[in-house]
Amino acid sequence: MNSVLRGLTWTTCLVYLDDIVIYTKGGIEQHVIELACVLECLAAAGLTLKLKKCVFATERMEYLGHELSSEGVRPLERLISAVRDFPQPQDAVEVKRFVHLAGYYRRFIEGFGSIMAPMTKLLRKDVPWEWTVAQQTAFEQVKAVLITKPLLIYPNFALPFRLVTDA
Repeated sequence: MNSVLRGLTWTTCLVYLDDIVIYTKGGIEQHVIELACVLECLAAAGLTLKLKKCVFATERMEYLGHELSSEGVRPLERLISAVRDFPQPQDAVEVKRFVHLAGYYRRFIEGFGSIMAPMTKLLRKDVPWEWTVAQQTAFEQVKAVLITKPLLIYPNFALPFRLVTDA
């Protein structure tokens, strides 16, 4: 799909496997033009779409566990509730499940790796199981951040901005 839409990805559309999201910075007229470009590329490659799976000209949509809108990107409410309702882990297997579940939304939690360090420590083979205040604090802090439905806004390339990574 990336080769079919080469030149349009990251400027007009995003592609993940067979999912295509077409986004427009202008109005509906510009959106129709960009939609036509994508459809022409797909038709030229002999590809078709299933109309019942398509959504056109929407300001909000769900995509890969996220809500995309003109404001930015948020975690989906129904998936946040899985984190919110996760019971306190009783063993390393449950810790691992929580770390992976919450980790899907790590980009929304500043310092995720540092916050989760007390919990991920329990996943080491040489560390005996002991749920302490440090693990409980990390567990509650991650839940607290996610239930606020944090928003990642899109960068404005006309303005300076700071890139922060969690390595």
